[in-house]
Amino acid sequence: MSSRAGRRVLGLSLVLCALAVPAAAQAQLNWFRGETELAKGGPALSVPSTGKITILIVGLREIHCQAAGTEELSNPALGSGEDSLSKLKLSRCRIAHPLCPESKSVEVLPLGLPWHSQLLATSAEGDRLEGVKLEVRCKVGHTLHLFEGPLQGPVAKGSIEPQGSLGEAEPHREAKVVLLEHLKSSRGKITAR
Repeated sequence: MSSRAGRRVLGLSLVLCALAVPAAAQAQLNWFRGETELAKGGPALSVPSTGKITILIVGLREIHCQAAGTEELSNPALGSGEDSLSKLKLSRCRIAHPLCPESKSVEVLPLGLPWHSQLLATSAEGDRLEGVKLEVRCKVGHTLHLFEGPLQGPVAKGSIEPQGSLGEAEPHREAKVVLLEHLKSSRGKITAR
């Protein structure tokens, strides 16, 4: 290779490296309360949430419940923001056609809390919640379904809306789940950017 061609390759390499650094820096999302970014490497911010969950058991029924919980939000020293759904209570569950012969009531229980997630800068979907487990059962304690899997969804100003398909090993059913959480903060809306 001639020295002139070598200089061109070196110059092109330097330009590409310079472009890659800002792109990597932009690929990181962090949590904000109002206009203030949560401290990197600092303690988690505990934020109460209210909302609803919809569970469509494919081929069967749709269940609607009210949701109340607590999110623990933090920005690690390196990388994108993280959060954990540490508490979640699902109540007032409604179903159009009963699944339980003894009762018209159904319970949905979140299992394995906390559910951890990380903000996704490479995706328009925002936040990916791992380890989601939902038990659907009759009020008398008879388990009907146990669904597991991840949910993923956008982080909007003051809310998180993960959704997706959760699977069940037996009897091989699928549930399409949407969890809408409104984050409550007295000092500005919670956002990710």
